[in-house]
Amino acid sequence: MSMTRRARHSRRRSSVSPGRWNSPTSTFSERRAMSEAPMRVWLFAGGEYPCEARDGLQPATADVIVCVDAGLVHAANLGLHPDLLIGDFDSVGAEFLDDERYTGIERHEFPVNKNASDLQLALELVAAHLRGEARIAAFEARGLVRSAEVLVVGVSGGRTDHMLFNWQLPALQDWPFELGFVDATVEAFVVTPEHTFRRELATGRTVSLLPLFQAEGVSTGGLLWPLDEQRLRAGDTLGLSNRVACPQRVPDRACSGPEETSLGSDREHAGIADLAAVQQAGQETGQEENVVVSVQVRAGRLLVMLVAGDPARNLDGRQDHDH
Repeated sequence: MSMTRRARHSRRRSSVSPGRWNSPTSTFSERRAMSEAPMRVWLFAGGEYPCEARDGLQPATADVIVCVDAGLVHAANLGLHPDLLIGDFDSVGAEFLDDERYTGIERHEFPVNKNASDLQLALELVAAHLRGEARIAAFEARGLVRSAEVLVVGVSGGRTDHMLFNWQLPALQDWPFELGFVDATVEAFVVTPEHTFRRELATGRTVSLLPLFQAEGVSTGGLLWPLDEQRLRAGDTLGLSNRVACPQRVPDRACSGPEETSLGSDREHAGIADLAAVQQAGQETGQEENVVVSVQVRAGRLLVMLVAGDPARNLDGRQDHDH
């Protein structure tokens, strides 16, 4: 997709009832404590996506499925029936676009030459609907009205420039929904002053905090090396490769104050005993113990990135690079 000129897109609306599929209930994230949990919208982008379910990561029957360009291929491989198709469709073969299973689905089609990527336009379309600035028939049919949790998959792989632009989209605006990105190695959640992170995680799991631009007042709970009102600068690696603490040794020490702190000295002198305890706990119990991990920020925006796979595999540090 080239980005030289934005043009108005054409729409083709459909009155076909949204499809249904059979799949287990998703356990991707812990819902916020509220009277009515937000609906979940899956955006399938065209990057690499592991089709096998990971950690219960599957769409549920009640979730809304949006396919962005070649994301239709991922949905088809998973046996999902989309509610909405978005993009210029220059990366999707005719065998999918002309398939009778998808010809009746509402499409928002854009020209190839435009000023934004298909994924950006898809996020903006969901945002416009939730703000009441646009009415999307497929969303109305599924009851998507005010609150939502948007999970984007297929954001990595392929061209590096595309991948980097995808991962910068959380910084584009104050999105009116909870936003998460998923690829083969991490599950990432956007944390803002309005959207905090709170979830039970297995002891020893690797957690990184990536500031999208300077984040002020970052505080964490349940991590081996906690932060308390810390400043995280864009480009700094202070938040790389933290760990979920064991329940018996959730540390009470933290990086003090908003001034920059030495990552090496803080971890080397403050966390050696705790890291050993995490390793020992896993060996003694032979099973994962869960700890409630929380991350909040007073100003700015950051990504909480949960490394996928065995939570204990990186505890000795040998498979982590340059941390």
